[in-house]
Amino acid sequence: MQMLKFESLDRHNKLSEELKSFSITAQGQLIKYIKEKLSSTKLLVTRPISVTIDKVQIQSAEHSMKKEKLILVIESLIRSLNKTNLSQLQGLKSKRKDELLIILQQVRDLAIGNEIN
Repeated sequence: MQMLKFESLDRHNKLSEELKSFSITAQGQLIKYIKEKLSSTKLLVTRPISVTIDKVQIQSAEHSMKKEKLILVIESLIRSLNKTNLSQLQGLKSKRKDELLIILQQVRDLAIGNEIN
């Protein structure tokens, strides 16, 4: 565990014992929380952070798409992939919309990977 420094940035002021104790306790709780989250078997739904305005607009449009339209977009991208990647993308109609959005991003990543190779 990293040792905490208990002084101000200008090194003229020292922190109180209560604040030192709180800081140590908080750091321990934070480490415990992070370890619990990382060891959790439940998958967290995440969304990529867009870097450009164009990406934000595309993602916004995708989030407003109906499930059927998402499936069509995914299936059209799947056709551009090689056959080894297709087996993991079966049963799209049974997926929820949030799952389809994640799959769409994964398929896009695979398609970009194919273009590079």
